[in-house]
Amino acid sequence: MQLERDKAIMLNDQKVEAVLSHYNEDLAWIDVARKRHHPHVRYTVYSKAQPQTRPRNTFHLKNVGRESHTYLLHIVRNYEKLAEWTVFSQAAKPGFGFTFKDSSSGHMCSGVTWEHFVSYYSDRDWFAAYTYATRFPEISNSERLDKIFRNDSATGDACPVHGRQGWGKWWFADNHPLKRSTIAQKAGKAMIHPVDFYNAFVSKKRNFSSFVLAYAQGGRFAVSRSRIHMRPRSFYVDLLNVLSKSISPIEGYYMEAMWFDVFHPDRLQAEHGPVCALPHCDERKGRTCAVPHGDMFTDAKVRWERASLPRGSRTQS
Repeated sequence: MQLERDKAIMLNDQKVEAVLSHYNEDLAWIDVARKRHHPHVRYTVYSKAQPQTRPRNTFHLKNVGRESHTYLLHIVRNYEKLAEWTVFSQAAKPGFGFTFKDSSSGHMCSGVTWEHFVSYYSDRDWFAAYTYATRFPEISNSERLDKIFRNDSATGDACPVHGRQGWGKWWFADNHPLKRSTIAQKAGKAMIHPVDFYNAFVSKKRNFSSFVLAYAQGGRFAVSRSRIHMRPRSFYVDLLNVLSKSISPIEGYYMEAMWFDVFHPDRLQAEHGPVCALPHCDERKGRTCAVPHGDMFTDAKVRWERASLPRGSRTQS
C-alpha cells in the first residue's frame, strides 16, 4: 500500500501507540520522531536491559521471549484498553535493510518508512511490509529483493510491485533458526517443530502439514484494536506462557513468521495461501527448489543489476 498523506487520519488524544521492545538499542530516534514528525503517537518502550543500562521512562521486563514476549505481554495487560492502532516493533531506529547479528538493523525494505506504520487509515486494520517467506516443514526461504538491494523509486508497498519477480530464489541453510527443532529432534532432544506449534497455538489444532508464510523480518507491524480482538485474551495468554520460559526460546522465531496468522484467523495463510505472490516451487519426486544461501545472493545480485531500476546501496542478509 502506497502511503498517501492526504488520506491518513491522525487520531487525536494519542490513539496511535507504538510499542517497542528494547534491549540495547539507541532510543534517541524516538524523541526526534515524537517531537518533529509524529506528535500524535504515544511511545511505550519495554526494556529488557540490565538495570544499570536501562533507559529512563521505560518499563522494565525480565529478559525472556525476545520481542514476541514483549508484544504479547502488552496485549494481555491492555486487552480491554488497547489503542485504536498499535505499532509493534523492535526498538532499533527504523531504516533500510538487515545485517546478520547487527541490532541496529532497521529491517525495512525500500520505500517503507516509519510513517507507513504510525499513520492510521479508516479502511485498513493491518499493515506490514513483507520481506521474507518460509516454506514449512522443509524450511526453505525467500527474501524480498528490495530489502537486499535499495530501490530508490520504491513507494512502500506491502508486497513487491513486480510480484514473484520481486523475490529471490528459495534458499536453505542448515544453521537457520527455524531448523533448530529438526536438529534437536535428531539428537533426541525435545523441541516443538514449527508446524506443530502453528497447529497447536495459531490455527488452534487444525492439522496443516505444509504451508508457506510470508512475513516481516524483524517482527514489525501495525494492527487495529478490532483485529487484535478477533482472538480472545486467553489466546494471547497461552502464547505468552510459552514465550516466558527462556531468554531466546525457539518459539520466538516461530512467532516472527506467524504474526499475520495470529491476527487473521479469518485468512490463515496455511489455508488460503501466502499474502504475497511468491516464486514457484516444485518439490515433487524428491526434488528441491531451494539453493544454498550464497547461490541465492549471487543470482539476486545478477538479476538486480540487469533490472532497469534506480539503485542505491545494498545490504548483506
